[in-house]
Parts: sequence; structure tokens; C-alpha cells
Amino acid sequence: MKQQGVNRVVMAVRDLEAGRAFYEELLGCTFHSANDEEASAFGVRVLMSWDGGIELVAPIEGAGSHVDAILDTKGEGLIGVVW
Repeated sequence: MKQQGVNRVVMAVRDLEAGRAFYEELLGCTFHSANDEEASAFGVRVLMSWDGGIELVAPIEGAGSHVDAILDTKGEGLIGVVW
């Protein structure tokens, strides 16, 4: 299968709703809940904007997710690019 380019970027945020408001205002895109069992198993909540090509991830409080560690060391921002 030939690679078609970037599918989406993944942004870590501490507060999912604040992140939604920020990126919707900044980029004019719309986010939809993508929370499912898989996301919960990783200790995160997820919002997707397919029109904007952005995935927002925020840690579930007390879940000890890897996103907590990233936010603690690097702060909010880009944590991945999905091809």
C-alpha cells in the first residue's frame, strides 16, 4: 500500500474541553468524542477532528497514563504524527 501522507497529528492537553475550545477557535475545526474502550485502557480520553487532522488526548485523572508523563516533562503540544 502506498503511503498517502499525514493522516493526523496528536496533541497532548491537560484539559480536554479547554483544548477543544482552543483548537476549534484557532483552526476553525470541529472535534468529536472518540472515547472508547481502547482509549480508556491507555488511561486517556480522546477527541478527533478529521476535518482538521487533529487528535487531542488528555489523561484520565489517576489512571497513570503515559500522557501524564509527557505532559509533566514536556508540557502540552505535539506528541505524534500518524501516517
